Amino acid sequence: MAPPPIDHTGGEEPELGTGPGDVDVPAAAPVRPTIVARLLAPVHEGYLELSLIDVLAVGFIIGFLVYLNQLSSPNHLPLLVASLASSAVVLFSLPGLDIARSWNVIGGQFIGALSGFICVAAPGDRVAVMAGTAVALAFVLMRLANALHPPGAATALLVAVVPSDQGIKFLFFPVLAGSIMITVFAWAVHLFERYLSVRMQRGVGPAED
Repeated sequence: MAPPPIDHTGGEEPELGTGPGDVDVPAAAPVRPTIVARLLAPVHEGYLELSLIDVLAVGFIIGFLVYLNQLSSPNHLPLLVASLASSAVVLFSLPGLDIARSWNVIGGQFIGALSGFICVAAPGDRVAVMAGTAVALAFVLMRLANALHPPGAATALLVAVVPSDQGIKFLFFPVLAGSIMITVFAWAVHLFERYLSVRMQRGVGPAED
């Protein structure tokens, strides 16, 4: 039986990178995002996601919807857009939740308006009863359709409380058309944010003193 090999290192592994021919490589300099990157980068806190772009986008889309509503409605009713403002905030601040899905936003808003019209068409003129029934019916229908969207309940309430100022076109504009518009706009903004985030990560430079 051959004897074991003799260990000339004293049982210790030889250190690498300590020979006379080795070159010390300086540590990479820390990187720091630019001021623009800091302003545009989204802030993540649990399900909440918010950035300067999101804030500007919410203001723009709601202002645009109000402008379209003024052009299409002779009465210029600002309350017609109130629940869509809530939907826009949900889309841009809570994109990770089910209530911010496209189907939830569009379907929930339409179901809310439809529930309000159903209750208004029922016999009786008690506003309190119609309002409570409309919100409850909207909640049930949204759950059944897997389209839960809290602002849709506000839409049901609007239709029930002010039935004389609402026509059947309210189902389609601003509710359906507005829901589609803010959803598509949110898609576009989120895609732009992803593209911008990738570009900023590639363009980050070393920190300056």
